[in-house]
Amino acid sequence: MPTINVNADELIRKFTKLSQFKNLTKSLKTAAGYVKNKIEQYPSTGNKPPQGWASKRWTDKQRRWFWANFKKGNLKLPYRRTNELRSGWRIRTAKGGFSVSVSNPVKHGKYTQSPKKQTAYHAQTGWKTTTQVANEERDTVIEYIEQGIMRDLEGA
Repeated sequence: MPTINVNADELIRKFTKLSQFKNLTKSLKTAAGYVKNKIEQYPSTGNKPPQGWASKRWTDKQRRWFWANFKKGNLKLPYRRTNELRSGWRIRTAKGGFSVSVSNPVKHGKYTQSPKKQTAYHAQTGWKTTTQVANEERDTVIEYIEQGIMRDLEGA
């Protein structure tokens, strides 16, 4: 009796290999590193407004905090950058590498780079929010992802 055998072993092997998306997960990590490099950049010191500018735009809460901490000796003046915010950025992966985030747990970071809590002073002195950086670098991140997917498809 005539018989036709259909063997899907090769197709199953390719689908199994493709389901791992190793190049995509590498590309996601690379894209996150690229974004981290952009967000951790401090604005140039030449962006500072004239002397006295900040004190005129402080909220009452900010002014009270400053003077209370100044009187306690908690502030070192003149201010010197510690680079704590820059060194606080971290890349975290989840879901087997298919989810990558760039975050910063530094306590004062929300007043410097959060789109909801950034102070007027930090906005005026050139600090970019996380949303600004994400929007500016969106196309580059998409390119990284597309390249990873294409390498996975070619290798399957």
